[in-house]
Amino acid sequence: MTERLPDGMVGVILALESVQGSITAMNGPTGCKYYPASLSEAMRHEGSFNPILNPSRFYVGQSRIPCTCMDSDDYVAGCRKTMKELWDDSRKRQPSMLGLINSPGASLIGESLDFEGEAPPTAIVESPPPSVTFSEGYQLGVLTVLDTFCPERKLEKPMSVNLLGISIGDLGWEDSIDDLRRLLALC
Repeated sequence: MTERLPDGMVGVILALESVQGSITAMNGPTGCKYYPASLSEAMRHEGSFNPILNPSRFYVGQSRIPCTCMDSDDYVAGCRKTMKELWDDSRKRQPSMLGLINSPGASLIGESLDFEGEAPPTAIVESPPPSVTFSEGYQLGVLTVLDTFCPERKLEKPMSVNLLGISIGDLGWEDSIDDLRRLLALC
């Protein structure tokens, strides 16, 4: 039997979801959001949007990864209007960061994820690679966030280090962060 592993798109999504207080929204069919949203719900232990108390057509009963829920008509006519409504709904929630991602199918029809208006910091992945490993997708997501938000380095801080790469996809990621803090405090 073949072992089933998360793919690169799940890696991109979880990298964007790793930013505390963020919302990662997807332009794509409903089926593309269920697995990543379930995984994100299981990995993130912070309070998040409750779709039962706050109904929204974009969350489809899950607390993570709002989605345009593309269907066959959208592949022909596009779903720019629906994506704009999802963007407006997400930015009203005032996330620390808004991650926008096209599913592979949505990227094939060329839907743009750029919108006009006041928005939280926004990281955009227009076309995630469809057939790469989880770690390659996660790397793409982290690099997208860094390329979008990191200011240029102004000064070096002696005796300091930046640690990147603790994934919410790792079992026990919160404990790993606590261990690193404890070990670095001993230095």
